[in-house]
Amino acid sequence: MKLLKYLFLLILIILIGAAAYIALLNDDFTIEKSAKLKAPQDLVFTQISNLKNWQNWSTAKNYSSYLNYAEKTDQHNSSLDWGISDLESFGKIENIALKHYSQVEQKAYSKKNIGKINYHIFWNLSKEEENTS
Repeated sequence: MKLLKYLFLLILIILIGAAAYIALLNDDFTIEKSAKLKAPQDLVFTQISNLKNWQNWSTAKNYSSYLNYAEKTDQHNSSLDWGISDLESFGKIENIALKHYSQVEQKAYSKKNIGKINYHIFWNLSKEEENTS
């Protein structure tokens, strides 16, 4: 019986240690994706940098959702607030740096009932013949 108590205590200590280790892990990560589009670089840049164009290709339109735009949507500090009531989710995306026809940097967050996620998006556009990657 005494051996069972010590074994239970050891397992409990291991579980608490594992929980503390997982709680202290670094939560930063990077996801990189690339694509090649058969479109001019300036057109791709305009579609990405002007947040009003996001309604053309956003998946939010498949749900009961809203999109609220800042007065200007194609400049530095322009923003888009969005919400999807079906998924109880909302968020914001903001252009923080634009380098014409080559780079867009955005910061964003999304919030759902269990938590909030902050993230940065970097779009690097380069011309390859008639394509943009």
